Amino acid sequence: MKAKETVIGDLKKSLVNAKKRILTMQEEIRSLQVTNAAEADEEPGEQTANHVSAHNLESIHERYSRVLAILQEETCSMASAFWLARCPHSTIRDFVVITKLKIVDAREHELVTRDHT
Repeated sequence: MKAKETVIGDLKKSLVNAKKRILTMQEEIRSLQVTNAAEADEEPGEQTANHVSAHNLESIHERYSRVLAILQEETCSMASAFWLARCPHSTIRDFVVITKLKIVDAREHELVTRDHT
């Protein structure tokens, strides 16, 4: 009987520790979101290590290619592929159409983006 109580006590402690870790991770995510939002307010032509400007789509193409490669190799969900590629979905969401155009028709992509760079 005591063995069961000990196991239950250990599991309760593990659950409390897991909840604390989840809260810590959620706080870290909020902090990163605030940092990313502040970076988004920078000038459009400026690019930092964590900020992709609308004027420089090459890193978007590279990230999306990584996501697609993982999606094909791992046969996982799109959300999992983004997670495995360590690429926030929001980074690509706004540019996914132009990224797909480059994959499908590179010549048309060049014509479309030529006047906007």
